[in-house]
Amino acid sequence: MIFKDISKRIPLLIIADMTSFVLAVTVSTVAVMGEIDFALTPEPFLIASLAVFPVIFYIFDLYFPYKKFKFGITLFEITLSILLGGVLLAALSYFDRDFSWGRKPFVLTLALYGGFVLGSRMAYDVIFKSRFLDKPTIIIGTGDLARSVWRAIESTVHSGMNVVGVIVEKESSLDVGQKWKKLCVLGHIQNCKQVIAQQETQLAILALDEPQDVSDARQLNDIYMTEVQVTSGVYLLERLTGTLPDQSLDSHSILSLVAQARGRPYLKFKRIFDAVSALFLLIFSAPVWFLTALGLAFEGIDKIFFVQDRIGLNGRKFRLYKFRSMTTDRQGKPLVTALGRWLRKYRIDELPQLVNVLKGDMSLVGPRPEIEYFVKRSIEKIPMYEAVFAIKPGLTGWAQVKFRYTTSIKDYHEKFRYNLYYLKHISFIMDVLIIFKTIRIVLLGLGK
Repeated sequence: MIFKDISKRIPLLIIADMTSFVLAVTVSTVAVMGEIDFALTPEPFLIASLAVFPVIFYIFDLYFPYKKFKFGITLFEITLSILLGGVLLAALSYFDRDFSWGRKPFVLTLALYGGFVLGSRMAYDVIFKSRFLDKPTIIIGTGDLARSVWRAIESTVHSGMNVVGVIVEKESSLDVGQKWKKLCVLGHIQNCKQVIAQQETQLAILALDEPQDVSDARQLNDIYMTEVQVTSGVYLLERLTGTLPDQSLDSHSILSLVAQARGRPYLKFKRIFDAVSALFLLIFSAPVWFLTALGLAFEGIDKIFFVQDRIGLNGRKFRLYKFRSMTTDRQGKPLVTALGRWLRKYRIDELPQLVNVLKGDMSLVGPRPEIEYFVKRSIEKIPMYEAVFAIKPGLTGWAQVKFRYTTSIKDYHEKFRYNLYYLKHISFIMDVLIIFKTIRIVLLGLGK
């Protein structure tokens, strides 16, 4: 389940935000009415707010536990989130008067809430920057997996881990006291239990590349008998990067992922969810379709829609629809139009793919549908690349929201690992989280 990968800090941030909102309501009630009268507290408004704001905060990435704090960006995200939440709550009160509240306390509550949330994020940053809550951590191993783990920890803000050193393999040429990367060699695998005890370690990361012999395996097993928390380097990389690490990608594991993904009962519900959602979005976005078609017609583009063959489920071709965003110059070179740049920025050019979703060629969430040229090139360079065709391609997806747009074969390998992560964790909750992240990209105009 995807819930296993959710940091324990996220519920704490949600609780802090809920507490901040209740505090903001209380202060605004006192300021406007001169006293605390909980009988006057708008309960439906409060309940709706405690449901609406956490969702919007998640959409704007305010619950990512390893996010680097930047005052200006954080202030912008909080302000935009609260303004959007305020509009939704105001619309709700328009349709149902039970959710209405006075204008002054409403505006004051939102203003105070923004300040309290910003203060909590600043406190969060100060606490985790100080690192006094970080767990003393040891990496067991010095091979490729250990290097990947160390790089991931180093590049992750607020990781919560203070790596004090490494324990080396039996055959390692490194000795105690020497340096590995920036870390000190604390001991060998034969005495790892004693080293962990001496360092008062709270977390041990198993990052050995090759299976160990019987005696070493017994030493490692002894660690589990202690109070030290032990985690796999592969699992940690998944959690920190949102991808499957190369060390876990062999033909057997990938085939197992494909079999597990295809066997999930959720896929049957997913088709119903796709069809209903696509139909709703088509109706909801009808004005956008009309304005876009009108704009493209005035721009002088002969064809409003762009149609291209893509590769989908089980490697079958299908015809993908998009709003045309490119034309050609006098030399015949492709050129993105002025309107096309705006369509791509807000992903409006991809709206016609909702028709593909209705037809069953695509899903709302899945791997990016690629043209045949890129697929052939990827199959030649990336072992087991065909695994991405185990499920339908998506209008959006984990790789699309977590990784940049690219046509580099090197980057395609990285995208492949994101797609495998999605195969491993595919679920309704995962799809909803991806849709939320897509909404953020659309609202902020981060599309390309």
